[in-house]
Amino acid sequence: MRKEFKMLLPLIVLGTLVGCNNKTNPSSTLPSSSKPSSISSSISSVITPSSSYSSVDMSVAFEVNDNGEVTEVAGWNINHTKAKDDAICLKKVEDYIETPVFNATGKIQVSFTIYKECGATADGKLELGVKGLDESGNEIESVTVKDADIPSGKDKAQLIKVTLNNTNSKIKKIRIGIDKDAKVTNVYVKDVNIKSVK
Repeated sequence: MRKEFKMLLPLIVLGTLVGCNNKTNPSSTLPSSSKPSSISSSISSVITPSSSYSSVDMSVAFEVNDNGEVTEVAGWNINHTKAKDDAICLKKVEDYIETPVFNATGKIQVSFTIYKECGATADGKLELGVKGLDESGNEIESVTVKDADIPSGKDKAQLIKVTLNNTNSKIKKIRIGIDKDAKVTNVYVKDVNIKSVK
């Protein structure tokens, strides 16, 4: 199932726009020698026996060093072009951020702060997918965020919220990634939160 996203709740982010070059590096892997993250990734699951309701509340803030390396966060799977300003840069269809496995019944809200940097010849064709996957990585449900819905410039970064219905409670993890790449466009994502909503 694929729905088109409409942007909600703007988030004002202070900062100076820093140009993102268009050089594409090989997909990064998290360095094994990275120091432990001082920003914790929290996961909670609550099951109420009377209702058999299981909820998830999961959040992460990434740390990026001066070399553009992301401090490892246990359980999170990240494949990215590069990173800066504590944000993951997604550029190619191979780039994504994926949560650890969880159990939840009912709807799941996915929120994150996002902005893009575009070169002079950007074609506006980028599509970002927010996917609910089963434990094996098969797509259960997806919401598409269009290029036009992603603000340009770090100073205009906004909080995006999308909701997955999670019918039959089949979603076990969330992946945020590029569905369709675009010419000379980088997308930055940070402050990811996954939680159950009724």
